[in-house]
Amino acid sequence: MQPIPYQEEARPDGHLFITVLTCQCVQRLRVDLKAAGIIDSWATLRNILCVPGVG
Repeated sequence: MQPIPYQEEARPDGHLFITVLTCQCVQRLRVDLKAAGIIDSWATLRNILCVPGVG
């Protein structure tokens, strides 16, 4: 991992917020899927949800 350079002081806070928000969304998705009986790994779910040709 490499440090991400920021030119404005608010950007690290924004980056941290987005990172934590993303982790919370992923965790909530996994909990909801597990409650529905879907127990695939995150890698499998990511591959299923991946849009071909994007990222």
